[in-house]
Amino acid sequence: ERITTARFPSRADHYCQKRRRLKEMHIDETCHCRQSPLPPSQLKQYPRNSHDGKSKHRKAMQQFHVSTYFILLLSHLILCSQSTECRLHSPLSIKKDVANQMPSSSFLTTTTARTETNIVSFPPYNLVLEMAHLSDAIYHMKHWTSCTPPPSYTSTDSFLPPQATCQSYAHHKLMGTQVMVVTSSLHKYIAVVFAGTDDLRTVSSDLNIVTAPFHGPLLSLNGTTQKEDDKRREKLQVHAGFDHAVFNNGLFDDISSILALLKNNTYNGTNQTMLQDYSNYQIIATGHSLGGANAILASAALSALYPAEHIMAITFGCPQTGLTEWSLYYNSLITNYTTTTASSQNTQLSSYQFVLGKDAIPRLPSIPFYRHVGHTIQMNVTGNMKAYYLHYGDDELGYAGVPAGWNVESMVHFIDSFRKHSIRKYVEYIEERNDGTSVDDFYVSDFERVEIKRESEMVTKLS
Repeated sequence: ERITTARFPSRADHYCQKRRRLKEMHIDETCHCRQSPLPPSQLKQYPRNSHDGKSKHRKAMQQFHVSTYFILLLSHLILCSQSTECRLHSPLSIKKDVANQMPSSSFLTTTTARTETNIVSFPPYNLVLEMAHLSDAIYHMKHWTSCTPPPSYTSTDSFLPPQATCQSYAHHKLMGTQVMVVTSSLHKYIAVVFAGTDDLRTVSSDLNIVTAPFHGPLLSLNGTTQKEDDKRREKLQVHAGFDHAVFNNGLFDDISSILALLKNNTYNGTNQTMLQDYSNYQIIATGHSLGGANAILASAALSALYPAEHIMAITFGCPQTGLTEWSLYYNSLITNYTTTTASSQNTQLSSYQFVLGKDAIPRLPSIPFYRHVGHTIQMNVTGNMKAYYLHYGDDELGYAGVPAGWNVESMVHFIDSFRKHSIRKYVEYIEERNDGTSVDDFYVSDFERVEIKRESEMVTKLS
């Protein structure tokens, strides 16, 4: 009788469910949807749009094999090719206005208001080039066991930028994860550099699209218990392969220990030898491809370990790292970091994902619910760079998201899209534009605006 009289939940009902879950995660958003005749206990019968780890949809996703993944990818691309907006074609997709909602400041100890006059400042172009060189250098260290090069090599610095020093290097053979900690006396940074995909073990990390709770430290909320934090963690579902590569086998613990030593190492009282003071150096997580995804997860964890510092993530050709709740949490750590707020305690994290042309990897995994995090910097092959606020834009701030069809651009020139993914292509692109020309002529200074995007689309249609 209940089934015959009850109304099947509409999209508005699922929207309300989503907003209630956000409130459970301490994201205080008001649900303006109409009330459903069904009580919440009955609405939970329909987990189609639910991200609950116990839902049937989640269990089904966790049983995917690699072959299933490629079949789903192919069908997704076929459907996308028939749509002007890839993100909106699927009935399982989250509504754009829901996905673009920024969570409230309850995730943060302090926050900076987002206004049109308080615009995010972008990393210096020379620093981006340096991170690209480091992301390239670590590939050449695959057979190393420490910062000391093997006998066949002459010097560690042969791969590193000027005045950059390798402080620690580890290659975890089981997972294939390579990570290096580098300091620069020139740019005053401590960089945590991850290598990308270069063998079968790292390929298996890429293809392990099963999701798992984020295992890194979380930014603590005032008054929350350990049980409540564990409940929050269960909702922060990330790519299991990436999470395993960073937080298993004590890898991240080793990284955090090294950073703590560097941050506190100012003077050696035993032999009265002055040591380098790294206490004011900025921590940057960087990497290419799989390494970029690892850097994203590491940057979120480092923000929790160093809540009073400004952590930066700069990645190249980075795939998507997790589901919607994860993207909401990660983006909540990102504040409008400007030169006027650089000395304040309001800054947490800034994150920039550089994408070269139609590079295919940043468009993956191409399955429902996976979301991009951070700001996307599109490196156009025939034009200047363009910046997209938190990838999807923000209508209230007037910022545009990536263009319609961005997810399927790589399929137009399939082979070339994978060539563009090489880290050497990224380095060459940045170096070619660093030939003495004014950086302002090609580098980003602001995010793409909604009005500008609409005008450019109109010109394209007229032409």
